[in-house]
Amino acid sequence: MKSILLAFNIKHSSAISLWVLMYPLFVFFVYADDIRGSEINSRLGWFFLLIALSYVIRNKTLFGVLLAPFFIAGIVDLFYTSTFQNLFEANLVRVLTDTDSSESYEFLSVYINWLNLTIITLYFIVFVYLIRVLRLLPPVKLKEKIVIVLGSIMFVVAVQQIMFHERFKDVLPGSFGQITDGLNKYFVVKREMENRPILLSEYTENVSLQKSESPQTYIVVIGESAVRDHHSLYGYPRQTNPMLEKLKDELVLFDDVISPYAVTYLSLSHILTQMNLENGMKFTDSLSLVGLAGKAGFKTWWLSNQPPYEGTTLSLSLVADEVKYVIDSGKTDSDLLPEIKKALVDEAKHKVIFVHLRGSHMTYEKRYPADYDYFVDSSGIKIYTDKPTEKQIKVVNAYDNSIRYSDAVVSEIIDNLKKEEKVAGLVYFSDHGEEVYDYKDFIGHELKRVTPEMFEIPFFVWKSKSYSNNFPVKVESMITNKSKPILADDFFHFGLCFMGIKTSLYQPKLSSCDNRFAPKTRKVAGYTYEDGQLK
Repeated sequence: MKSILLAFNIKHSSAISLWVLMYPLFVFFVYADDIRGSEINSRLGWFFLLIALSYVIRNKTLFGVLLAPFFIAGIVDLFYTSTFQNLFEANLVRVLTDTDSSESYEFLSVYINWLNLTIITLYFIVFVYLIRVLRLLPPVKLKEKIVIVLGSIMFVVAVQQIMFHERFKDVLPGSFGQITDGLNKYFVVKREMENRPILLSEYTENVSLQKSESPQTYIVVIGESAVRDHHSLYGYPRQTNPMLEKLKDELVLFDDVISPYAVTYLSLSHILTQMNLENGMKFTDSLSLVGLAGKAGFKTWWLSNQPPYEGTTLSLSLVADEVKYVIDSGKTDSDLLPEIKKALVDEAKHKVIFVHLRGSHMTYEKRYPADYDYFVDSSGIKIYTDKPTEKQIKVVNAYDNSIRYSDAVVSEIIDNLKKEEKVAGLVYFSDHGEEVYDYKDFIGHELKRVTPEMFEIPFFVWKSKSYSNNFPVKVESMITNKSKPILADDFFHFGLCFMGIKTSLYQPKLSSCDNRFAPKTRKVAGYTYEDGQLK
């Protein structure tokens, strides 16, 4: 059994099977905070199963094809675990499917480093060597035949668990199981999302509009990866909001709002629908603010500089009257402005325009034109260390420049909305925050190794004089509630109130636009958020 268990013979299939399955496991033990017991069991099971299959197949090319998904998954595991000190999760598949090629390139350019590159290179070199010297021999000894029998039993059990119980994550090792599980769930959700227009059409309860005799226009601007603490509107020492600060007296500035998740697809699926962290509803069964606005008599637009996702935002946009994605190589958020102006001059009496910015999505320096390269040194920089490196200074400068550029774009949207001279309003929030060396030596956002900055978002409202005159109680309520703790997963109810959409789905206690608003304990990513900390 030594040749099987210890792989003394490097030409034996046990050697390459051991390397493909156990080298990533070793890296897990070194870098990951937590490893499931099923992870170890599945790798041991597949180790014996692959050896058994090598005896049966005895074809080197076919055996290499069989090893390929395990090897590729190993590369994913090694990169993710050595970079983020966590195991790859099924939920990340939605992030990958909602990501285009340019975003993937940007992600790799930020996170690839000498450590993960060295770990992956070693994995690859040894794999290539072992596959070259591999010799597949027939089973001769009794113990080899016993391995075939045990492997056959394991194979039957594995197929049964996957086909009838969908236990991909327990049966398949590492990211192989997580990706398979994630893709299975993704396609289920994708099919369900195709029913969103049907869900809306089947909702027959009365939905109406307050003050429907007066023309009304509302704009909902969704930012991207914008953390509240990098906005001078909220006291950041750098002047990242020069234009919005000129409008500060016209804004209701909510200063304690957090996102329910630190990734876009999960945060927006909660923010823009009935679903929140408490009610247990599924995204596919939840009516959206976009759809109900249409039911209330608004003409609706979805204008986006994000990729046309096969996911949350695409699903939400399906029920809008007009949909436009302007994203293209080299385009910035200002390319949305002509589309917004077209919507504003549309002859519809009542309008709601949803605008999804590219905002401060990584890589930050690609989010603004060259003439917005305003911050170029360490002046006013505020991060976790008193001695920032040149790289950290460069990254923070690019991030702050992207915030400053979003400031200009949102300000121009408000200026265009002012020209309407009617009941009009704009609300701006970010899908989630971003860690930019504020709390620790890390940039970006993720699902598990979170920091407070990944959830803390800007949230403000601009309203016309006509809006204030028609809805004085709402304005007073927003001002009263602007410093109360708010979790953005209830924005659905804020939006209904702000736009005057009357429906039985509205819950006043969940809306910070209502004088009956009642703050709730905010729990995100398994933590309670309180006083700027995750506890």
